Amino acid sequence: MSYGRTQARRMIQESFDDWSKYTDLTFREATQNEQADFNLAFVTGDHGDGYPIKPEKGGTLAHAFFPWREYPGLIHFDSSEDWTHE
Repeated sequence: MSYGRTQARRMIQESFDDWSKYTDLTFREATQNEQADFNLAFVTGDHGDGYPIKPEKGGTLAHAFFPWREYPGLIHFDSSEDWTHE
């Protein structure tokens, strides 16, 4: 069973919560008008960062940018995949 939007958001939050257990980092979802350190999006094809994600099953699942690169903090997941949790 693939994730819907609500379940995907919940699983991403749980992942960040797990990460914060072992680091001095804290995470929370920013509002639309806030500057965020990370920006996550589900995308496919050419989405404006110069690194298109081909809409094919089993291809690139995601990519991200280092904080000092041209798109700091962007994290993109392939929206053509059926994301699940097992």
